[in-house]
Amino acid sequence: MWRWFCVSWLVACSIEAPDEELPFFDPSEPGPYAPGVTTLDVEDPRGGTLRVEVWYPARVSDSLIPSPYPELPLTLGAYRDVPVDPDGLPAPLLAFSHGLGGIRFQSAHLCEYLASHGYVVVAPDHPGTILISVDWDHMGDSVARRPGDVRLAVDAVLERAADPTDRLAGAVDDERYVMLGHSFGAVTTLMLGGATIDRSGVATWCEGRSGIGCRVLSAVQETDEAAYDLVDPRVDAIVPLSVGGWYAFGPGGENLAALPPSLVLAGERDGVLDYEVEQRPTWHAMAEPSDLLRFPEAGHYAAFSDICRILPFHGDCDEDLGLLDAEIGQALTARVITAWLRSRVEGDDRYEDHLRQQELSPHAYLERR
Repeated sequence: MWRWFCVSWLVACSIEAPDEELPFFDPSEPGPYAPGVTTLDVEDPRGGTLRVEVWYPARVSDSLIPSPYPELPLTLGAYRDVPVDPDGLPAPLLAFSHGLGGIRFQSAHLCEYLASHGYVVVAPDHPGTILISVDWDHMGDSVARRPGDVRLAVDAVLERAADPTDRLAGAVDDERYVMLGHSFGAVTTLMLGGATIDRSGVATWCEGRSGIGCRVLSAVQETDEAAYDLVDPRVDAIVPLSVGGWYAFGPGGENLAALPPSLVLAGERDGVLDYEVEQRPTWHAMAEPSDLLRFPEAGHYAAFSDICRILPFHGDCDEDLGLLDAEIGQALTARVITAWLRSRVEGDDRYEDHLRQQELSPHAYLERR
């Protein structure tokens, strides 16, 4: 995988600038491709089967209608098991890790949007932390196995893309891979990106504290320390959404300095992972270059997942409380992530305008380091 060797965003990278004749697709609008989606069942050598959702740029006929997602009352804009659109392939690979009590398509709106802009997105279910089947008795094992879930899912998609008889044949550029994740999935993203768990940091910070971050991460004390060396060197950049847990990576979050370029998205009214206590310190501990997109009126879920479509009465969706409208938050999230991937990761300066503050105010603010 290609890796950046920049010391700042302004220093020349080892990645060559894109050909200016490449088409420009406005990141504030859905891209030129129909989002296709398929479900894979991947054999897990650790036991059982891993269910994986894959979104990709697709070609569809006018007579087709979008397909519902299984297991949840959710239908957006994706078409199931349709052909890959060969234009623009092979596509960069993105992986997405869901949150505690989430599911692989909890942020389907974002995954579909990215597929419409020419990305292949792979998202596994994480056994033990799915919907109402969260297994608190084995939470330490769940922390340890999650990075492996993603690696298995990514390997399965790469294998299928290399098979000329497969629906995904030729779809993936295996030299470009970015990791995304929400909440618990954001911690998984940090682990895959290069940050290793340090029990001492968890023990020190969480003594006498009972927040959800400490409840989850304190479980690492009960499992084999060697299980947490789960870095994937193929990861070129990371996008953690609603991230916390800096104390899991050293008493001061020191191990976060090993991360590749990152874009952090955070809601300042997050009632799950406090912005000032959890999220902003996690971002500050990360290696530079690193960007932070903060939403002053957003909570933990609405701007980053489809919870308001599934549970419209969820507290994070109550605009009467002064919270950001979910559709506005989702649109800004999708636009900025798309523009950031094009500009920061792929080196296309034409997308910089969509990262300027005047494009984001008053609902979001982008800070750069």
